[in-house]
Amino acid sequence: MVEVIEDEGAKRSRDSSHLTEWIQAYRPQTLEECALPQRIKEQLQLYIDRRFIPNLIFAGSPGIGKSTCAKVLGNYEGTDCFEVNCANVPSPKEFKQKVDRFVTSASLFGNTPLGKKVIILEESNELSKQTLAYLKKKIEDTQEGCAWILTTNVKGEIPSAILSRCNVVDFNILPDRDDEGEMLDQVSDLIQEYAKRDGCSVDWEDKKVKTNLQKIFKRHFPDIRKIISEVNIRCTPKGYIPIALSEY
Repeated sequence: MVEVIEDEGAKRSRDSSHLTEWIQAYRPQTLEECALPQRIKEQLQLYIDRRFIPNLIFAGSPGIGKSTCAKVLGNYEGTDCFEVNCANVPSPKEFKQKVDRFVTSASLFGNTPLGKKVIILEESNELSKQTLAYLKKKIEDTQEGCAWILTTNVKGEIPSAILSRCNVVDFNILPDRDDEGEMLDQVSDLIQEYAKRDGCSVDWEDKKVKTNLQKIFKRHFPDIRKIISEVNIRCTPKGYIPIALSEY
């Protein structure tokens, strides 16, 4: 977590009632609302357009949009979706019980607009070897009725047997493409939209504001979640407070 330094004048000027958390309040509901390279948007949009979703692994660094995209697909038009944060799974037994209950149940209202029910496993690299072995067989056994979306910060920690059963979408920035430029433009648009929705009056052309934003982008990119959070704490109904980033 990055420590921020705020002087006493800034503290006095902040509106303590201004506590909207943009990451939660304005979580994207469509691919268009996500800050993503165009190559990824086009690939994921194709699944929606074809009304078909394969098993997927979203791999990439933290805060880059993996879970957000998984939820956009998993909740598309009320898709019957089950989400598990694998970092918080108490035991392999409980994981199996929850998953088995979902995959064997009838779809809620028969709602499978993408052709299948969807199971999202966030931070899937945190699963134990025992659970991963169960998962490999379960993915194979449920391929006709369920689509699995696994997110991971470290693709190398996912067994090859599971990788071979899924389409891997690499969210990491590709140096030979304009991924960075595309994403930064979209993030800039998003934070301005969020500030507007929140009633924050910000002069985005102000030199101090632009300098502060540039430092935030440079420090945290491609962690979009962190960039949005850092800008969020600086925006108030009274304007933008260019709190300095710590040196650590």
